[in-house]
Amino acid sequence: MATCMRAKGFTYTPHVSQDGAGDAINDVDGKDYAAAKKFRSKYGFGLYAGAVYRNDPNVWGSEAYMNKDTNPDSAYLKALTPTQKKAYDTAFGAKGPTDAHNKLGLTGCLKEAYDKAYGPEKSQAEIEKQAAEDKERALAAKQALNGNPELVRLAQQFASCLTKDGINVTTTQPTEMGDMVKFQVGSQLPPNGILSLSKSEATAKLTHEIDLAKKDLECGKDFRAAYFAKYAKHPFESVTG
Repeated sequence: MATCMRAKGFTYTPHVSQDGAGDAINDVDGKDYAAAKKFRSKYGFGLYAGAVYRNDPNVWGSEAYMNKDTNPDSAYLKALTPTQKKAYDTAFGAKGPTDAHNKLGLTGCLKEAYDKAYGPEKSQAEIEKQAAEDKERALAAKQALNGNPELVRLAQQFASCLTKDGINVTTTQPTEMGDMVKFQVGSQLPPNGILSLSKSEATAKLTHEIDLAKKDLECGKDFRAAYFAKYAKHPFESVTG
């Protein structure tokens, strides 16, 4: 990107975008029990926390998180005239909507950098073949995890514990158990976003979320310890169909 932009007469500082929450948000999954306990005790699943800790740039969804700028070229970009900025944007390029053939729709230096890093975009036949292979691998990995006797047994124990704590259990599939309660909470988020809540409303929601997150973590402690060890041998990304 930097070489391409420089050739077009613009400055670009190579950097990796930071999502703000960084590694902290990853602590919520429970792979590291101690880290998850610390995180969940204050932020729950990390869903409503941004509406309570609005000035914390490291809390996902907070006002500070939404408004922070981590681009090292910010000052340079702000100094450009409207005409220069338009030329910069054209040179930089964009990622258009993916078409029916999964083409990325890249333009400008984005496309040049992508092609140099990953090679030219594949043909439709290659894309379909790769997609089919990826789906087959993912389904095989999920089947291996969902059919593992130890995980099935621990998932049942996990579910029984949640039920005793008054938490609704919608699945006992090992590959879905870990995020089940989090997804239930997430499905209840306000349609206008968490920042539409008042501080008192958000605090009440977060308090309830923390309670559920802690119960979920304790009930699933043994399950997650076994699951993540086996998941490392059978990793997969979600597939549909």
